Amino acid sequence: MFAPGNRFPVLRAVLIYVLICVSMLSTFMIPSQVPFLLPEIGIPAAAVAGIAIAVFNAIGALTAMAFRRLRERFDNNAILVGTYLFLGTGLLLAGTADSVEQAMLGMVFAGIGFGPLMPTFYAWLLSIAPLDMRGRFVGGLTFFQFLGIFASPLYSQPLADRIDLTGAFALTGLAQIALGLAFAGAAISAVFLTRPQ
Repeated sequence: MFAPGNRFPVLRAVLIYVLICVSMLSTFMIPSQVPFLLPEIGIPAAAVAGIAIAVFNAIGALTAMAFRRLRERFDNNAILVGTYLFLGTGLLLAGTADSVEQAMLGMVFAGIGFGPLMPTFYAWLLSIAPLDMRGRFVGGLTFFQFLGIFASPLYSQPLADRIDLTGAFALTGLAQIALGLAFAGAAISAVFLTRPQ
């Protein structure tokens, strides 16, 4: 924890900003592209797309409410491992779906991952920010959150045009899973590096 007046850990803040931007860029594919994804896999009903997005949001809301209990048991790094693994698995399931059931299961997994995402980033940033700079840097986090939302169609549509929308979801899901594994690797490395010789 940093006391007021101490130098702000810029590199860690930049990492958080980049992660939230990339996370929102990936996650916002669900509300913006699922209505186009489902017809591509043979599910044409618009109502199904609405239900899928509602399932994602509802599960996300429920897991966000459980953040306090998660935080009592796990640190930010461990929560982000689970967040990215669930989110990535959800996108991968959606991208490879050949049935309504698999697409809905993808939304459930993605919602589980998405719920704790924002609370974790806010908790992480506030844990390293000096008290007199918290408002400024939380504002920065909000800026990069909306930047990711804005950039999401600019990322997903050209990718879909190149490899189709199912491929875009699957590839993005694999990237999120890789990010989760990277956090897991960092946590394991930290344990070994801090272990007394």
